[in-house]
Amino acid sequence: METLDSLINVMLGLISVGVAVRMASHLLGLMLNVEEKEIYIKKVKNCLIAFVVSSSIFVVKEIMEYYFR
Repeated sequence: METLDSLINVMLGLISVGVAVRMASHLLGLMLNVEEKEIYIKKVKNCLIAFVVSSSIFVVKEIMEYYFR
């Protein structure tokens, strides 16, 4: 179980870093390409939604483990 917890922590870290890099990329694109402002804002919102969904999956897993102990 310890190995599974460490893998989950690594996956959460990778998800956070990936979202941060993706957000930085979109925000940089937004600054450099003002004509496509709506497109980049939509991409930033989608990144935030993906981060919340992917993080909540692990929270639901933890709740289920606690409940069925």
